[in-house]
Amino acid sequence: MKRRRIAISVLAAVLVAGTAQAVYLDEARSFMVTGKVFTQASLRVEDSDSGGRRCLSSLQSGCEGWTFPNTKAGQLIQHRNLLDLEIYHDIAKGIGPQFTLLDQFGYRVRAKYFYEGVYDYGPTKYSDTSTAVFPTDKEGLLHAQHLDTQHNPLWNAYVDIARSNMKFRIGRQDLSWGETDGFRLLDMIEPLDGRFGFPLVEDLDDRKIPLWMVRPTWSIGTMGLFRNLLIDGYWVPGTIDNEIAPVVPTGNPFATGAPPGKSIVSRPSKSLDNSRGGARLIGTVGDVTFSIGDYVTFNDYPSVRAQVNAINFQPIPGGVLVAPDAAFLVEFYQQQITGATATFALPFDPYTIVRMEAAHFWDERVFIPADSVNKAAERCGVQAGPCSPGPGLGDLPTRNIMRWMIGLDRNVWIRWLNPENTFYFSAQYFHTNIFSYDRDLAYAVPSSTSYVSPAPGILAANYHYIPRKNDEITLTYLANTLLYHGTIQPQVFGAYNTRGANAIVPSISYQWGTNWFFTLKYAVIFGTYADLGLFRDRDQLLFRIQYNLS
Repeated sequence: MKRRRIAISVLAAVLVAGTAQAVYLDEARSFMVTGKVFTQASLRVEDSDSGGRRCLSSLQSGCEGWTFPNTKAGQLIQHRNLLDLEIYHDIAKGIGPQFTLLDQFGYRVRAKYFYEGVYDYGPTKYSDTSTAVFPTDKEGLLHAQHLDTQHNPLWNAYVDIARSNMKFRIGRQDLSWGETDGFRLLDMIEPLDGRFGFPLVEDLDDRKIPLWMVRPTWSIGTMGLFRNLLIDGYWVPGTIDNEIAPVVPTGNPFATGAPPGKSIVSRPSKSLDNSRGGARLIGTVGDVTFSIGDYVTFNDYPSVRAQVNAINFQPIPGGVLVAPDAAFLVEFYQQQITGATATFALPFDPYTIVRMEAAHFWDERVFIPADSVNKAAERCGVQAGPCSPGPGLGDLPTRNIMRWMIGLDRNVWIRWLNPENTFYFSAQYFHTNIFSYDRDLAYAVPSSTSYVSPAPGILAANYHYIPRKNDEITLTYLANTLLYHGTIQPQVFGAYNTRGANAIVPSISYQWGTNWFFTLKYAVIFGTYADLGLFRDRDQLLFRIQYNLS
């Protein structure tokens, strides 16, 4: 409760002090302060599906529904409070024209402080670990509560240095490559944090975690048909920064549903071998702005395989149950990505902008139950007791995977609906193709259970995993406009996966004065249990009050 009082006091102080409109602190306008503060609450509008947990304890086949904790409609699942403050000091501009050593010299510092209240005053199941039936659920809930604590409020801290056609940005910073909205393809440089919201509900940029990096940019200029050429690179020393996309633990309201079981998360060590980096060429040819890039990063989606430590037999009525001492190894690994982007206006319709992007993922680790899980048990052996000479491990199969997107953006007048402002429409087509496709490829997400009898009197559990298709297709759409002199913005953003999974997020925002923003969102997810359909039992209503320092 002490953390709660401190957070509320800080937020209240900022709101009171935030009436000042001046964001430049000197006459030269070289020292700028900006930021935002918001409070955001989300309510579940349907009961979560947790039937699988009740079913598992009775050794039934067909168990499904793995959401934990079991949340009822109307209960609070999020109360996120965020203070985001940023300063930028253009030192060269402050000194004046007599400073000629560098063309640009400045620094930026940004701090974020958040407090999540759902574990303190939300539903009891998010704060009381005694409600967890399975030990691993209790561990996951404790982990989720721990991650609720602010660990490092320093978000950005970097220096900008430029001379002639060379520029360097050094420090903890954000870096985005790509042309997509909502989902990432080529823009996989920064880790993505999924612990505080769903993909289509929370802004993608807010979920990215900055990295300590050196970023050089070399402006080349014009070469033949090519204009505005530049080379943009980055390097993240592995000895300094080993940040990865956090695994959303069981017990977090936004975690993927999963049956109770052990998992061991392995993050990369701080070593030079675990460095990240790459480069891209950017330019314009004709009316097309393009980029070509190649880089090494850590895949947001870690590899998953089984580790079996021992084979145990548990007596049950009429026989014995095979109960191996096993865990899933969740391992983050380096991923090479090569890709390109292109943006241009249609020649016959200059008001329609086309965005294209393609990214090739080299040797991406995939999940094949027969290799990733079953081989771990086979390598342990069939005798009761510890595995010998050591734990049985599953394989780490890989595939080359191509992901690409084409998007269209257009502003359109529909004057009978809105005579004051245009409507903005955007649509995207995402396609994923797996080379050397295997019909046994799956996502490491169990959908249901069954029990098999390998021998008379012996029963063994078997999980069924969500299969992957050779070609996965997702369509997204967005439409919005401004009403009442630009103070009200209705919007709808949605995604449809051709497997039959739908996600629709209608919202409305109201701007009061210059700085206050009020937002209401309703997230509806339904359809096949795959892709965004993994959250089909999580429909929510979100309220946000935000104040911008500007």
